[in-house]
Amino acid sequence: MTILPNSAGERQPLTRGDWILIAISLAIAAASIAVVVRYFESAFPQASIEFRYDRNSSKEIADRLAAALQIDVSEMKHASRFDSDGHARIFLERSLELERANRLMGNDVLVWYWHHRWFRPLVEEELRIDVAPSGEIVGFTHQIPEDAAAPGLQRAVADPRAIPVAFLRMIGADVDDLRLVEESQRKLPRRLQRSYTFESMSIRPAGAPYRHTVTVDGSTVTSYRQHLDVPDSWLRSYRELRSKNAAAGSVDMILLAATMIGALVIFIIRLRRGDLALRFTLATGIACVILVGGVALNSIPAQLSYYDTTTSYPAFVGQIALQGIMQSLGTAMLLIVIVGAGEVLYRQRLPAQLAMPRIWSSRALTSRRVFRSLVLGYALVPLFMAYQVSFYLIARHYGAWAPAEVPYDDIVNTALPWVAVLFAGFFPAFSEEFLSRAFSIPFFQRIFRSRVFAIVIAGMIWGFGHATYPNQPFWLRGVEVGLAGIA
Repeated sequence: MTILPNSAGERQPLTRGDWILIAISLAIAAASIAVVVRYFESAFPQASIEFRYDRNSSKEIADRLAAALQIDVSEMKHASRFDSDGHARIFLERSLELERANRLMGNDVLVWYWHHRWFRPLVEEELRIDVAPSGEIVGFTHQIPEDAAAPGLQRAVADPRAIPVAFLRMIGADVDDLRLVEESQRKLPRRLQRSYTFESMSIRPAGAPYRHTVTVDGSTVTSYRQHLDVPDSWLRSYRELRSKNAAAGSVDMILLAATMIGALVIFIIRLRRGDLALRFTLATGIACVILVGGVALNSIPAQLSYYDTTTSYPAFVGQIALQGIMQSLGTAMLLIVIVGAGEVLYRQRLPAQLAMPRIWSSRALTSRRVFRSLVLGYALVPLFMAYQVSFYLIARHYGAWAPAEVPYDDIVNTALPWVAVLFAGFFPAFSEEFLSRAFSIPFFQRIFRSRVFAIVIAGMIWGFGHATYPNQPFWLRGVEVGLAGIA
């Protein structure tokens, strides 16, 4: 096998050392993939969700419930998104062994759900139904104006408790496992509203009760929710823990902002000198505008589920579009500065290496040097994934808590998930690598006169930029990513 070309324009054959590098890279990749496949679900708990019902099939379940309750949604707009009860999920992950928490969240404690919403612009009445990926009804709300007197809301009821029980049976809840623990009522202008809270006798993970709350207006069920009642004391302690993550992230943001100011200064100085690779930098900005705009447009269907019916619908859609445009342009401008400053310092620091804009030429892509780098780079992808999985499992063994989350918001809440995948592959690669590596290492090396210190501080600033993730102790995520950055 030969690859183009050397400095004289001749084709360069792969050497014995090249073949050894390829063999080692393939072996590393194979071993890393084996580790990821074996332990992925243990490190990524949300990956264990079994999606028996997707967006469309869960809507069919929601439609049947609306029809059974005689709620006409034919003239309403529909929006949906995938969501979760974050407090319940984190409480279970922190309070129980991860495997047990996964089993509970997959069968008994429903923390993930498809949220379906029907509404009319500028009309207060709306319908919301939450359906678990396994098909159960997690929540239901028929929002009616407080002064309304819809049919059935004032009807006399002989046995008020029979209504919530009948509703629970209708949606498939195990009524025999539930006991009534709380009952309250509220007098509205034209109807009486009663609320009934039932508690599961068999499901009580980590001492937290699992409850089903049914609200009845007159003789009509207007809301329902099943949820884990997370203790207030735990929520307070968790907020205190998270405050340390926020503090670490704030300190890192100051250092990152200082780095960005340095990048802006270098960008302006080199722009005035005519030393920037403007074609490459502007092409990066244009790609950013396209991808950020695509992500914004792709998220509109999910964004509609947050629409406030007291505002104009066209104005709401227009606001989303305007925000998408502004976000696209702002992100592109930020990336242009980062890439421009990073590229010029990288080129100055490593003049013997191929300049980044030239990598995209056909001559460079078929060269021996770039080929070797691509082989090594793709081998490092599964290696880093295996490192991440191993780090989480080892950290948990020593008492740390490091949930690695799957970004279901981007995967299932968009019409074209691959748009989010393209953006997630593009923006972090360009912004983080150009700022935290190509720019920061020579920038800090010039300031501190130490290459090793420059690499360490650049890696740790990058690492602790991830400190706000819900990992405990608060420094865990920063160390994990920081060590990877140094490597």
